[in-house]
Amino acid sequence: MPDEEITWFNNNQTEITADENETVHYHGGSLFFLNLLPEDSGFYRARHNTSLGECNYKIRIYVLKKFVYEPIVNSDINKKVTCPSHVRLTCHVLIGELTWNKDNKTLHGQNEKTLWVANANKTDEGIYTCVCTWTHNGKKYKTSGHRSLKVQGDKVSYRKLEIISPTNEEQLADEGMNS
Repeated sequence: MPDEEITWFNNNQTEITADENETVHYHGGSLFFLNLLPEDSGFYRARHNTSLGECNYKIRIYVLKKFVYEPIVNSDINKKVTCPSHVRLTCHVLIGELTWNKDNKTLHGQNEKTLWVANANKTDEGIYTCVCTWTHNGKKYKTSGHRSLKVQGDKVSYRKLEIISPTNEEQLADEGMNS
């Protein structure tokens, strides 16, 4: 959508610029907040001028200092920590680089949208942060999302595998028959 068709306004109904040097600016239908602050919370409005007239859209932005997405708590041995969708989308759209941290320490070599914690135990508990580093107008920015990992107990029990059918090496069935 061309910039001239859209005009954005902030909480005070002041027009937002398309100047990329501003920390809050827009490109068509996309509103950019660079170095987002809690003070940026509030309602924003876009006016879309079309050949049929004018359409107005309203969005509410909540800026939190730190938000931890739903904790990962299950009895699985290998834990799946998924990068929050807003970070994945940002990385995809802005062609960013994805990395992971655990308790603010970089997990080297972890660059996928899903982080697997193999044979998880109590020492693996903590806050896992998915970070997308992207460039806009020659400057680097980061978008992140946090997930809490909890491990239920250190002991995991396994049952011995027992094959109860077939009882010999072959199992015969008539064609087209359900087992």
